[in-house]
Amino acid sequence: MYKGVGSSLLKFAIEHSFYLDYKGRLGLHSLPGAENFYRKFGMVDLGYDSNKQGLRYFEISSDQAEKILSQSS
Repeated sequence: MYKGVGSSLLKFAIEHSFYLDYKGRLGLHSLPGAENFYRKFGMVDLGYDSNKQGLRYFEISSDQAEKILSQSS
């Protein structure tokens, strides 16, 4: 029933990043259960952030953001 919601939200965030003139770039702290989801989209794992309860920090580049949006149907 909820399949694809995470992907849709990520794509919306990328589109909004372009709208704000951030060129699709995003950064986020991931819960452990979602780490592989962000890796699947090509987000770069920059490791644990001790200032954010040890959550992993991920970023997406402009190039990868454009690639994700171009693969959208």
